[in-house]
Amino acid sequence: MVIVEIQKNKLPKNWEYRKLGDKEITYKITSGGTPNRGKKEYWENGTIPWLKSGELEDNFIFDTEEKITDEGFKNSSAKYFEPNTVLIALYGATVGKTGLLKIRTTTNQAICGIEPDINKLKPKFLFYFLQSIREQLISKCYGGAQPNISQNIIKNLDIPLPDIIEQERIVKKLDMFLRNYNEFKQEMQKVKEKHEMISQNTIASIIDNFKTNKRKKFSEVATVNGRIGWKGLKRSEYTNEGPLFLAVKNIGKYDIDFTDTYHLSKERYEESPEIILKEKDILLTKDGTIGHVGFIKEIPSKATVNSSIVIIRPKKRNELLPKFLYRYFQSTKFQAMVSHKKTGTCVPHLFQKDIKNFQLEIPDVNEQNIFINKIDQIEKHLISIDKYQKTIDEQLEQLPKSVLKKAFTGRLT
Repeated sequence: MVIVEIQKNKLPKNWEYRKLGDKEITYKITSGGTPNRGKKEYWENGTIPWLKSGELEDNFIFDTEEKITDEGFKNSSAKYFEPNTVLIALYGATVGKTGLLKIRTTTNQAICGIEPDINKLKPKFLFYFLQSIREQLISKCYGGAQPNISQNIIKNLDIPLPDIIEQERIVKKLDMFLRNYNEFKQEMQKVKEKHEMISQNTIASIIDNFKTNKRKKFSEVATVNGRIGWKGLKRSEYTNEGPLFLAVKNIGKYDIDFTDTYHLSKERYEESPEIILKEKDILLTKDGTIGHVGFIKEIPSKATVNSSIVIIRPKKRNELLPKFLYRYFQSTKFQAMVSHKKTGTCVPHLFQKDIKNFQLEIPDVNEQNIFINKIDQIEKHLISIDKYQKTIDEQLEQLPKSVLKKAFTGRLT
Protein backbone atom coordinates (compact mmCIF):
# COMPACT_ATOMS: atom_id res chain seq x y z
CA MET A 1 0.00 0.00 0.00
CA VAL A 2 1.31 3.44 -0.98
CA ILE A 3 0.88 6.10 1.70
CA VAL A 4 1.60 9.71 0.83
CA GLU A 5 2.75 11.85 3.74
CA ILE A 6 1.44 15.38 3.43
CA GLN A 7 3.34 17.96 5.45
CA LYS A 8 1.86 18.25 8.93
CA ASN A 9 1.81 21.64 10.61
CA LYS A 10 1.43 22.52 14.25
CA LEU A 11 -2.29 22.84 14.98
CA PRO A 12 -4.16 25.09 17.40
CA LYS A 13 -5.67 23.72 20.56
CA ASN A 14 -8.82 21.64 19.96
CA TRP A 15 -7.70 20.70 16.42
CA GLU A 16 -6.54 17.19 15.55
CA TYR A 17 -5.30 15.21 12.56
CA ARG A 18 -7.63 12.42 11.39
CA LYS A 19 -7.26 9.91 8.56
CA LEU A 20 -9.70 10.75 5.80
CA GLY A 21 -10.70 7.08 5.62
CA ASP A 22 -11.70 7.11 9.31
CA LYS A 23 -15.30 5.78 9.40
CA GLU A 24 -16.14 8.32 12.09
CA ILE A 25 -15.76 11.19 9.61
CA THR A 26 -16.45 9.64 6.17
CA TYR A 27 -19.05 7.06 5.16
CA LYS A 28 -17.62 6.08 1.80
CA ILE A 29 -14.52 6.60 -0.34
CA THR A 30 -14.66 4.89 -3.71
CA SER A 31 -14.48 5.44 -7.46
CA GLY A 32 -16.92 4.90 -10.32
CA GLY A 33 -16.84 3.12 -13.65
CA THR A 34 -17.57 3.40 -17.37
CA PRO A 35 -20.20 1.33 -19.21
CA ASN A 36 -19.01 -0.34 -22.43
CA ARG A 37 -18.83 2.39 -25.11
CA GLY A 38 -19.45 -0.23 -27.78
CA LYS A 39 -22.97 -0.96 -26.54
CA LYS A 40 -25.44 1.69 -27.72
CA GLU A 41 -28.09 0.48 -25.29
CA TYR A 42 -25.86 1.63 -22.42
CA TRP A 43 -25.76 5.24 -23.71
CA GLU A 44 -28.53 6.11 -26.13
CA ASN A 45 -31.36 8.10 -24.50
CA GLY A 46 -29.69 7.69 -21.12
CA THR A 47 -31.18 9.58 -18.17
CA ILE A 48 -28.69 8.75 -15.39
CA PRO A 49 -26.10 11.51 -14.91
CA TRP A 50 -22.54 10.25 -15.52
CA LEU A 51 -19.59 12.50 -14.68
CA LYS A 52 -16.12 12.43 -16.27
CA SER A 53 -12.95 13.59 -14.50
CA GLY A 54 -12.49 16.28 -17.17
CA GLU A 55 -15.56 18.04 -15.78
CA LEU A 56 -13.91 18.63 -12.41
CA GLU A 57 -12.62 22.19 -12.18
CA ASP A 58 -12.82 22.92 -8.42
CA ASN A 59 -16.50 23.54 -9.09
CA PHE A 60 -19.99 22.66 -7.94
CA ILE A 61 -21.59 19.92 -10.06
CA PHE A 62 -25.19 20.64 -11.08
CA ASP A 63 -25.29 18.56 -14.28
CA THR A 64 -23.16 16.22 -16.40
CA GLU A 65 -22.17 16.28 -20.06
CA GLU A 66 -23.20 12.65 -20.58
CA LYS A 67 -25.95 10.34 -19.37
CA ILE A 68 -26.13 6.54 -19.19
CA THR A 69 -29.06 4.13 -19.29
CA ASP A 70 -30.26 1.87 -16.52
CA GLU A 71 -28.79 -1.07 -18.48
CA GLY A 72 -25.43 0.70 -18.66
CA PHE A 73 -25.51 1.32 -14.91
CA LYS A 74 -26.38 -2.29 -14.06
CA ASN A 75 -23.72 -3.74 -16.34
CA SER A 76 -20.77 -1.62 -15.20
CA SER A 77 -18.95 -0.61 -12.05
CA ALA A 78 -20.58 2.83 -12.14
CA LYS A 79 -21.87 3.85 -8.70
CA TYR A 80 -24.20 6.53 -7.42
CA PHE A 81 -22.80 9.39 -5.40
CA GLU A 82 -25.14 11.54 -3.35
CA PRO A 83 -25.27 15.36 -3.11
CA ASN A 84 -22.55 16.78 -0.79
CA THR A 85 -20.09 14.12 -1.94
CA VAL A 86 -16.67 15.63 -2.56
CA LEU A 87 -14.93 14.45 -5.74
CA ILE A 88 -11.29 14.40 -6.77
CA ALA A 89 -9.75 13.40 -10.12
CA LEU A 90 -7.33 10.50 -9.60
CA TYR A 91 -5.50 10.80 -12.94
CA GLY A 92 -5.74 12.36 -16.38
CA ALA A 93 -5.54 15.99 -17.51
CA THR A 94 -7.42 17.27 -14.45
CA VAL A 95 -5.64 15.13 -11.82
CA GLY A 96 -6.09 16.63 -8.36
CA LYS A 97 -9.00 18.85 -9.43
CA THR A 98 -12.07 18.71 -7.21
CA GLY A 99 -15.83 18.98 -7.39
CA LEU A 100 -18.70 19.21 -4.92
CA LEU A 101 -21.86 17.39 -5.90
CA LYS A 102 -25.17 19.23 -5.89
CA ILE A 103 -26.96 16.34 -7.63
CA ARG A 104 -27.09 12.56 -7.44
CA THR A 105 -24.81 11.17 -10.14
CA THR A 106 -22.55 8.36 -11.25
CA THR A 107 -18.93 8.90 -12.30
CA ASN A 108 -16.15 7.29 -14.30
CA GLN A 109 -13.30 5.37 -12.70
CA ALA A 110 -10.94 8.35 -12.77
CA ILE A 111 -12.98 10.06 -10.05
CA CYS A 112 -12.87 9.25 -6.36
CA GLY A 113 -15.95 10.20 -4.38
CA ILE A 114 -15.70 11.00 -0.67
CA GLU A 115 -18.97 11.05 1.27
CA PRO A 116 -18.40 12.80 4.62
CA ASP A 117 -20.45 12.62 7.80
CA ILE A 118 -21.71 16.21 7.66
CA ASN A 119 -21.98 16.31 11.45
CA LYS A 120 -18.23 15.67 11.76
CA LEU A 121 -16.77 16.95 8.48
CA LYS A 122 -18.36 19.72 6.42
CA PRO A 123 -18.27 18.85 2.69
CA LYS A 124 -17.05 22.31 1.74
CA PHE A 125 -14.29 22.18 4.37
CA LEU A 126 -13.06 18.94 2.78
CA PHE A 127 -13.51 20.43 -0.72
CA TYR A 128 -11.21 23.33 0.15
CA PHE A 129 -8.75 21.11 2.03
CA LEU A 130 -8.14 18.91 -1.00
CA GLN A 131 -7.45 22.03 -3.07
CA SER A 132 -4.96 23.25 -0.46
CA ILE A 133 -2.83 20.07 -0.73
CA ARG A 134 -3.16 19.50 -4.49
CA GLU A 135 0.43 20.43 -5.41
CA GLN A 136 1.89 18.27 -2.63
CA LEU A 137 -0.39 15.39 -3.54
CA ILE A 138 0.46 15.43 -7.25
CA SER A 139 4.20 15.86 -6.72
CA LYS A 140 4.29 12.72 -4.54
CA CYS A 141 2.03 10.56 -6.67
CA TYR A 142 3.88 10.11 -9.95
CA GLY A 143 3.37 6.70 -11.49
CA GLY A 144 5.34 6.37 -14.72
CA ALA A 145 5.06 9.59 -16.71
CA GLN A 146 1.76 10.77 -15.20
CA PRO A 147 0.64 11.43 -11.62
CA ASN A 148 -1.76 8.79 -10.36
CA ILE A 149 -3.61 9.20 -7.06
CA SER A 150 -5.08 5.99 -5.67
CA GLN A 151 -8.05 5.50 -3.36
CA ASN A 152 -5.68 4.19 -0.67
CA ILE A 153 -3.71 7.43 -0.82
CA ILE A 154 -6.95 9.40 -0.36
CA LYS A 155 -8.05 7.21 2.54
CA ASN A 156 -4.74 7.63 4.34
CA LEU A 157 -4.53 11.41 4.01
CA ASP A 158 -4.26 13.26 7.30
CA ILE A 159 -6.82 16.05 7.48
CA PRO A 160 -6.49 18.79 10.13
CA LEU A 161 -9.87 18.89 11.84
CA PRO A 162 -11.32 21.54 14.16
CA ASP A 163 -14.83 21.28 15.63
CA ILE A 164 -17.81 21.70 13.32
CA ILE A 165 -18.44 25.34 14.33
CA GLU A 166 -14.86 26.31 13.44
CA GLN A 167 -15.16 24.42 10.13
CA GLU A 168 -18.25 26.47 9.28
CA ARG A 169 -16.46 29.71 10.16
CA ILE A 170 -13.47 28.82 8.00
CA VAL A 171 -15.70 27.87 5.06
CA LYS A 172 -17.52 31.21 5.25
CA LYS A 173 -14.20 33.07 5.32
CA LEU A 174 -12.91 31.12 2.31
CA ASP A 175 -16.18 31.63 0.43
CA MET A 176 -15.92 35.38 0.94
CA PHE A 177 -12.24 35.53 0.03
CA LEU A 178 -12.62 33.46 -3.15
CA ARG A 179 -15.69 35.43 -4.24
CA ASN A 180 -13.77 38.71 -3.88
CA TYR A 181 -10.66 37.19 -5.43
CA ASN A 182 -12.53 35.97 -8.52
CA GLU A 183 -14.28 39.33 -8.92
CA PHE A 184 -10.92 41.10 -8.71
CA LYS A 185 -9.42 38.72 -11.30
CA GLN A 186 -12.30 39.44 -13.66
CA GLU A 187 -11.75 43.18 -13.27
CA MET A 188 -8.03 42.72 -13.86
CA GLN A 189 -8.79 40.79 -17.04
CA LYS A 190 -10.98 43.64 -18.28
CA VAL A 191 -8.15 46.09 -17.60
CA LYS A 192 -5.69 43.87 -19.50
CA GLU A 193 -8.06 43.58 -22.46
CA LYS A 194 -8.56 47.35 -22.51
CA HIS A 195 -4.81 47.88 -22.33
CA GLU A 196 -4.32 45.43 -25.19
CA MET A 197 -6.88 47.26 -27.33
CA ILE A 198 -5.31 50.65 -26.58
CA SER A 199 -1.85 49.25 -27.37
CA GLN A 200 -2.92 47.93 -30.76
CA ASN A 201 -4.88 51.06 -31.63
CA THR A 202 -2.03 53.38 -30.62
CA ILE A 203 0.51 51.62 -32.81
CA ALA A 204 -1.92 51.26 -35.71
CA SER A 205 -3.07 54.90 -35.59
CA ILE A 206 0.47 56.30 -35.96
CA ILE A 207 0.87 54.59 -39.33
CA ASP A 208 -2.78 55.07 -40.31
CA ASN A 209 -2.47 58.84 -39.92
CA PHE A 210 0.59 59.52 -42.01
CA LYS A 211 0.08 61.15 -45.42
CA THR A 212 2.04 60.42 -48.59
CA ASN A 213 1.35 60.51 -52.30
CA LYS A 214 3.78 57.69 -53.02
CA ARG A 215 1.88 54.43 -53.55
CA LYS A 216 3.37 51.19 -54.78
CA LYS A 217 2.01 47.75 -55.49
CA PHE A 218 3.43 45.46 -52.85
CA SER A 219 5.06 43.14 -55.37
CA GLU A 220 7.04 46.10 -56.76
CA VAL A 221 8.82 46.83 -53.51
CA ALA A 222 8.95 43.53 -51.58
CA THR A 223 9.19 39.77 -52.04
CA VAL A 224 6.85 37.23 -50.50
CA ASN A 225 8.11 33.67 -50.05
CA GLY A 226 6.50 30.68 -48.43
CA ARG A 227 7.03 26.96 -48.21
CA ILE A 228 5.89 25.30 -51.44
CA GLY A 229 3.04 22.87 -50.83
CA TRP A 230 4.82 19.68 -51.87
CA LYS A 231 7.71 20.61 -49.58
CA GLY A 232 5.46 20.69 -46.54
CA LEU A 233 6.72 18.65 -43.59
CA LYS A 234 4.88 15.86 -41.85
CA ARG A 235 5.07 15.69 -38.08
CA SER A 236 6.98 12.42 -38.42
CA GLU A 237 9.81 14.39 -40.06
CA TYR A 238 10.35 16.66 -37.06
CA THR A 239 13.64 16.02 -35.29
CA ASN A 240 15.01 16.65 -31.80
CA GLU A 241 17.91 18.70 -33.07
CA GLY A 242 19.05 20.55 -36.17
CA PRO A 243 17.82 23.80 -37.78
CA LEU A 244 14.84 25.46 -36.09
CA PHE A 245 11.42 25.17 -37.70
CA LEU A 246 9.14 28.06 -36.70
CA ALA A 247 5.35 27.73 -36.49
CA VAL A 248 2.55 30.26 -35.93
CA LYS A 249 2.80 29.71 -32.16
CA ASN A 250 6.33 31.15 -32.20
CA ILE A 251 5.22 34.58 -33.35
CA GLY A 252 4.69 36.43 -30.09
CA LYS A 253 3.20 39.79 -29.26
CA TYR A 254 6.54 41.60 -29.31
CA ASP A 255 9.17 39.00 -30.19
CA ILE A 256 9.81 35.71 -31.95
CA ASP A 257 10.05 32.79 -29.54
CA PHE A 258 13.01 30.63 -30.58
CA THR A 259 12.89 28.45 -27.44
CA ASP A 260 9.79 26.30 -27.92
CA THR A 261 10.38 25.26 -31.54
CA TYR A 262 10.41 22.20 -33.72
CA HIS A 263 13.54 21.05 -35.56
CA LEU A 264 14.12 19.53 -38.99
CA SER A 265 16.93 17.85 -40.86
CA LYS A 266 19.74 19.76 -42.60
CA GLU A 267 18.55 18.40 -45.97
CA ARG A 268 14.99 19.65 -45.51
CA TYR A 269 16.29 22.99 -44.30
CA GLU A 270 18.54 23.52 -47.31
CA GLU A 271 16.01 22.45 -49.97
CA SER A 272 14.14 25.77 -49.62
CA PRO A 273 16.79 28.51 -49.53
CA GLU A 274 14.21 31.24 -50.20
CA ILE A 275 12.71 30.73 -46.73
CA ILE A 276 15.93 30.38 -44.73
CA LEU A 277 15.55 33.10 -42.11
CA LYS A 278 17.70 36.22 -42.10
CA GLU A 279 17.89 39.14 -39.71
CA LYS A 280 15.25 41.83 -40.36
CA ASP A 281 12.93 39.36 -42.08
CA ILE A 282 9.21 39.97 -41.57
CA LEU A 283 7.01 36.96 -40.81
CA LEU A 284 3.31 36.96 -41.65
CA THR A 285 0.86 34.18 -40.77
CA LYS A 286 -1.39 33.13 -43.66
CA ASP A 287 -3.25 30.07 -42.32
CA GLY A 288 -5.47 29.67 -39.29
CA THR A 289 -4.71 32.70 -37.14
CA ILE A 290 -3.91 34.94 -40.09
CA GLY A 291 -2.42 38.43 -40.16
CA HIS A 292 -0.07 38.04 -37.18
CA VAL A 293 3.31 39.62 -37.85
CA GLY A 294 6.77 39.11 -36.40
CA PHE A 295 10.13 40.76 -36.92
CA ILE A 296 13.45 38.90 -36.82
CA LYS A 297 15.77 41.03 -34.70
CA GLU A 298 18.42 38.33 -34.44
CA ILE A 299 18.66 34.61 -35.16
CA PRO A 300 20.14 32.29 -32.50
CA SER A 301 20.80 29.52 -35.04
CA LYS A 302 19.78 28.30 -38.48
CA ALA A 303 16.02 28.56 -38.89
CA THR A 304 13.17 28.33 -41.38
CA VAL A 305 9.35 28.44 -41.28
CA ASN A 306 6.44 26.09 -41.80
CA SER A 307 3.84 26.38 -44.56
CA SER A 308 1.53 28.65 -42.51
CA ILE A 309 4.04 31.52 -42.55
CA VAL A 310 5.40 33.68 -45.37
CA ILE A 311 8.66 35.62 -45.25
CA ILE A 312 8.61 39.19 -46.53
CA ARG A 313 11.67 41.22 -47.51
CA PRO A 314 11.95 44.72 -49.05
CA LYS A 315 13.69 44.65 -52.43
CA LYS A 316 15.60 47.87 -51.73
CA ARG A 317 16.30 48.44 -48.05
CA ASN A 318 17.57 51.96 -48.75
CA GLU A 319 14.06 52.88 -49.98
CA LEU A 320 11.82 50.71 -47.81
CA LEU A 321 13.03 49.93 -44.30
CA PRO A 322 12.18 46.39 -43.05
CA LYS A 323 11.11 47.71 -39.65
CA PHE A 324 8.74 50.21 -41.28
CA LEU A 325 7.18 47.46 -43.38
CA TYR A 326 6.76 45.34 -40.25
CA ARG A 327 5.00 48.23 -38.52
CA TYR A 328 2.87 48.86 -41.59
CA PHE A 329 1.51 45.33 -41.32
CA GLN A 330 0.21 46.26 -37.85
CA SER A 331 -1.88 49.09 -39.30
CA THR A 332 -5.65 48.86 -39.54
CA LYS A 333 -5.31 49.42 -43.31
CA PHE A 334 -3.38 46.23 -43.81
CA GLN A 335 -5.34 44.22 -41.23
CA ALA A 336 -8.60 45.30 -42.91
CA MET A 337 -7.28 43.90 -46.19
CA VAL A 338 -6.44 40.65 -44.40
CA SER A 339 -9.98 40.37 -43.01
CA HIS A 340 -11.50 41.16 -46.40
CA LYS A 341 -9.34 38.76 -48.41
CA LYS A 342 -9.23 35.77 -46.10
CA THR A 343 -10.91 32.63 -47.42
CA GLY A 344 -11.96 29.32 -45.91
CA THR A 345 -14.53 28.62 -43.24
CA CYS A 346 -12.82 25.98 -41.09
CA VAL A 347 -9.23 27.17 -41.55
CA PRO A 348 -8.96 30.82 -42.72
CA HIS A 349 -6.35 31.35 -45.45
CA LEU A 350 -4.62 34.35 -46.99
CA PHE A 351 -3.24 33.95 -50.52
CA GLN A 352 0.16 35.33 -51.47
CA LYS A 353 -1.34 37.01 -54.56
CA ASP A 354 -3.55 39.15 -52.31
CA ILE A 355 -0.52 40.29 -50.34
CA LYS A 356 1.38 41.06 -53.55
CA ASN A 357 -1.50 43.13 -54.96
CA PHE A 358 -1.87 45.25 -51.81
CA GLN A 359 -1.29 48.98 -52.38
CA LEU A 360 1.41 50.23 -50.03
CA GLU A 361 1.90 53.88 -49.01
CA ILE A 362 5.60 54.61 -48.71
CA PRO A 363 6.94 57.86 -47.21
CA ASP A 364 10.59 58.78 -47.65
CA VAL A 365 13.20 57.04 -45.51
CA ASN A 366 13.49 59.94 -43.05
CA GLU A 367 9.77 59.79 -42.31
CA GLN A 368 9.93 56.02 -42.06
CA ASN A 369 12.62 56.37 -39.38
CA ILE A 370 10.47 58.88 -37.49
CA PHE A 371 7.55 56.47 -37.47
CA ILE A 372 9.78 53.58 -36.40
CA ASN A 373 11.27 55.56 -33.50
CA LYS A 374 7.85 56.75 -32.32
CA ILE A 375 6.40 53.26 -32.29
CA ASP A 376 9.52 51.71 -30.73
CA GLN A 377 9.26 54.15 -27.82
CA ILE A 378 5.58 53.36 -27.33
CA GLU A 379 6.24 49.63 -27.56
CA LYS A 380 9.03 49.89 -25.00
CA HIS A 381 6.55 51.45 -22.60
CA LEU A 382 3.92 48.79 -23.37
CA ILE A 383 6.42 45.99 -22.75
CA SER A 384 7.18 47.47 -19.32
CA ILE A 385 3.47 47.53 -18.51
CA ASP A 386 3.08 43.93 -19.69
CA LYS A 387 5.98 42.79 -17.49
CA TYR A 388 4.43 44.57 -14.51
CA GLN A 389 1.06 42.93 -15.22
CA LYS A 390 2.73 39.53 -15.48
CA THR A 391 4.35 40.03 -12.07
CA ILE A 392 0.98 41.00 -10.60
CA ASP A 393 -0.65 37.94 -12.20
CA GLU A 394 1.99 35.62 -10.75
CA GLN A 395 1.56 37.11 -7.28
CA LEU A 396 -2.20 36.92 -7.64
CA GLU A 397 -2.02 33.22 -8.52
CA GLN A 398 -0.16 32.53 -5.27
CA LEU A 399 -2.70 34.32 -3.09
CA PRO A 400 -5.34 31.55 -2.82
CA LYS A 401 -2.63 29.02 -1.95
CA SER A 402 -1.43 31.24 0.87
CA VAL A 403 -4.95 31.77 2.22
CA LEU A 404 -5.81 28.06 2.01
CA LYS A 405 -2.62 27.18 3.87
CA LYS A 406 -3.57 29.59 6.67
CA ALA A 407 -7.08 28.13 6.78
CA PHE A 408 -5.89 24.57 7.44
CA THR A 409 -3.30 25.49 10.02
CA GLY A 410 -5.78 27.45 12.13
CA ARG A 411 -4.36 30.88 11.23
CA LEU A 412 -7.28 32.29 9.25
CA THR A 413 -8.74 35.06 11.33
